[in-house]
Amino acid sequence: MKKITSSTILALALATTTIEAGSWYIGTNIGLINFGGEVEVENDYTTYKSTKDVDSSPFMLKFGYQKNNDNRTEFYLKKDNIEIVGELFKTSTIGFNYEWGLSSMSKESILPYISLGIGVGNSSSKYLAYDDGTVIELALSGGVHYRINKNIDTTVGLFRRALVNSVSDVATYSYYGYESTDYLTTAVTNGIEVGISYHF
Repeated sequence: MKKITSSTILALALATTTIEAGSWYIGTNIGLINFGGEVEVENDYTTYKSTKDVDSSPFMLKFGYQKNNDNRTEFYLKKDNIEIVGELFKTSTIGFNYEWGLSSMSKESILPYISLGIGVGNSSSKYLAYDDGTVIELALSGGVHYRINKNIDTTVGLFRRALVNSVSDVATYSYYGYESTDYLTTAVTNGIEVGISYHF
């Protein structure tokens, strides 16, 4: 029987600690292709609805922690343009995602996942001429992570986002001339996103 040395015990302890500790990471996700979606715009005078494809191009910076069970907790900063025909509004949000890594379905370097997130922020619009809107967003996504090496993984997935945008006292032209009105816009977007993360 081989003799167990103190150096062997220390090496095993460090390995165990590394596995239990998980890893911190930083990364980015970019929305590339949109399909479907819907928008509803409501003010004091009328309601407009559209089920045309809603263009959305979210760019997200993220910082998070991956646990040893492959679940991830991350905070994000996201910029986006929401369009139907021309610009509808731009958003800037900060938020929180929780991601479940589907370890039972993983294979070699591939890890499927499901993620749920919530964020808040502000909006602006050239179309409606305002820059002080308030945004709340909910996001659901799913896809796969592909681990290139111990530090880098890439992501390909589908996302569905719901955004509620509220803005007050927007100058609107009516039969009586320019008047102030409040706008409430709800947008649902679907798309494909890709990303990359660095673990340290």
